Amino acid sequence: MRRDPEGAYEKLVARGADALGEVLFPVNDLGAPNWKESDVVGRLLSYTDELPLRMRRLVRLQYAAMQVFGGLLALRPWPFGRLAVKTRHAAFVRMRNSPVLALRLLSDALKASLQMMYFSDPAVQKVMGAFKPETRPDDPFQIEVREGVLEAHLEADRARGNAGAAPSAEVVSS
Repeated sequence: MRRDPEGAYEKLVARGADALGEVLFPVNDLGAPNWKESDVVGRLLSYTDELPLRMRRLVRLQYAAMQVFGGLLALRPWPFGRLAVKTRHAAFVRMRNSPVLALRLLSDALKASLQMMYFSDPAVQKVMGAFKPETRPDDPFQIEVREGVLEAHLEADRARGNAGAAPSAEVVSS
């Protein structure tokens, strides 16, 4: 069963994701895309369409629950998306710092899934300086390619005398 984009539940899910996306990836002057420019909500809904039914329901339920009950975290009886961005941010921080484990786990799941959608946007990857070490013609995810970068790192390791060596105990423990 695929989602009906016009259904009330799907709108609830989209509003919850949109409200939280605005909190996590706001409009900024750093040059990084915001939640709207990177289409976090559209990416999330497309991604969840590909999940098995039980997982799809669970992920979408999290966003619907955040939309319906998130206002209570701000001590307001309104849906999460109707709160001011500053109030939503404070409510989400309260949720992440809650002594109730279930709230902390829910906040982690919501944040992680939206981050996955945001950081998969090629425009965000470009701002972060992400690149691929080689061209892969069948890869639909096109970002900058820097040929020879792996070889340059290998040469630098060889020059230091570390080629193929495991990291030292000091590096691993720190």
